[in-house]
Amino acid sequence: MLIWTTKECLINKEYGKLITYENAGNSAHNAVPTNEHYLPLIYVTGLQSEDDNISFIYEGFQNSSISMRSFILNKS
Repeated sequence: MLIWTTKECLINKEYGKLITYENAGNSAHNAVPTNEHYLPLIYVTGLQSEDDNISFIYEGFQNSSISMRSFILNKS
């Protein structure tokens, strides 16, 4: 099984991997035990146009355990 990151998929516009994240095995289940916080990521990427660029505005962790990656979509 290939390992990929959400950031890599966003940068490379590999949305199929993000949508079918359950196929990534136990790592995916551990990262997304319930999807209510994950689904907004999918909704926002659905709004991305071909000429939009992605910028990561925060990529830290809160309380040493919760990933708080945030991004915006910019027109080229």
